[in-house]
Amino acid sequence: MKVLVSLLFGAFGAASAAVAGTKTGTSSAKDEVGGLNTSFSLPDGYIAVPFSMDVALEPGAEPMTFNGTVTEIFAQIQSIKPDFAWASSGSASPSAGETSKFKRSKSKILCNVPSFSVGLRWIILKGYDYLKTIHQDCKVDAGPKKCAMLYCEIGTSIWMCNDNKTPISRDCGFIADYALDIIADEDCQSRGTMGPKAWTNGQEFDTDNFNVIAGGGGCDGY
Repeated sequence: MKVLVSLLFGAFGAASAAVAGTKTGTSSAKDEVGGLNTSFSLPDGYIAVPFSMDVALEPGAEPMTFNGTVTEIFAQIQSIKPDFAWASSGSASPSAGETSKFKRSKSKILCNVPSFSVGLRWIILKGYDYLKTIHQDCKVDAGPKKCAMLYCEIGTSIWMCNDNKTPISRDCGFIADYALDIIADEDCQSRGTMGPKAWTNGQEFDTDNFNVIAGGGGCDGY
């Protein structure tokens, strides 16, 4: 997947500057998440809430709570512990059995989500690659219809949404797979000024009453 991401960088890298200066039609923010630009709409009825992670900086240490996207949280942690790496923290990679269990719980993908704009597929691939390295809990507060933004770059974002009345958490690496499913679904791909299949917008649901949204908005550059 890292190879695929690097190839897409070559194909779309020159376009990122154009994206940074382009603004599509958006509606008012449903909520404000930290200092990020949320002047866009999530799918109807969904509300943005802050994303946080509890991370132990040393083996056996008490976890500390950090807020922001996963890349912002990483920067915060490195300001305290410069040699920190996701690969050396958290639990071990999920077993094959655990992975199969979560794959079986995927329900359906909704493409071209109303009220949610498109995002760049190569940025979502980059987010997928990053989230796969994090074996910590990605969690969302009690819902229903509460969404936390896990990753955002160049106006393209990945969200985890909770439709339960209680908090929910999953290994961040599992959540990454939902974003990959969305960008791989041809029905979720769309043509734009950057060529065919450059853009995507989708929402994948799980039978455990959570879903993952990938598309546009959430941070500057869109």
